[in-house]
Amino acid sequence: QDQELSNFQAACVVIQAIDVLGNAVAVLILSGSHRLKKAGQAPYQGCQSLPCKQTRPPQIKETDWCPAWKDKVEELSVRGMTLRSLLHFYQANLPSIPDWRYAPQDHKTRDVVRRVIIPL
Repeated sequence: QDQELSNFQAACVVIQAIDVLGNAVAVLILSGSHRLKKAGQAPYQGCQSLPCKQTRPPQIKETDWCPAWKDKVEELSVRGMTLRSLLHFYQANLPSIPDWRYAPQDHKTRDVVRRVIIPL
């Protein structure tokens, strides 16, 4: 009976170890850290080595941003929000904006940011 108990305890330890390793792998996968480029690695070139015909819109350079826009982006980047304040905003503040009727199926995040968040 003592042998059976020690086998059971060993099985529990193995299962817990597998659980911890599984959780660690899940964190790495969900965080996207497995896709980070390594030091000295060339940046992703997309389909440039393949004969594809995709064209990308020209990228706006950071130097092209006006100072007011840059200041607002920096201000917004350091803001934080709790879940409670987000829900309060969604339930109380968003419906009270004049000439704005939020419809999740029609509006995207950028619509809310440009018409509601930035003017605040």
